[in-house]
Amino acid sequence: MRSKISWTIGLLLVPVIFLASCSNLASEPRLTEKDQSVDLKVGQGFTISLEGNMTTGYTWEVEGLDEKMVSRIGDPEFKPESSLVGAGGIITLRFKALSPGSTTIHLVYHRPWEKDQPPLKTYDLAVGIR
Repeated sequence: MRSKISWTIGLLLVPVIFLASCSNLASEPRLTEKDQSVDLKVGQGFTISLEGNMTTGYTWEVEGLDEKMVSRIGDPEFKPESSLVGAGGIITLRFKALSPGSTTIHLVYHRPWEKDQPPLKTYDLAVGIR
């Protein structure tokens, strides 16, 4: 009888744990080029997803970032829009808010080895952290 109760309680906890993990994902803002600002809490993660085509050598890179306030997490991830060779897609960068205040993240879309060329595009995000 005791194992049946334990098993039932375990089954009831599965949806609760799943919903809790989904709410954490929902609290992570997923920003695009339409977003110009974001308000965060210390410790909160967020992503910036921008159109790009890494097959052409172009990529989004962080050019300006106050590392005392915001940290970059991992490398940019590229998801192509199709399976066609040379297809463009979405480049996603991940960040985490570290300390309270205001800052700006400055991203450039360029070929990293072309030092004398201006970027094709830029993106600035105003970040407020409390």
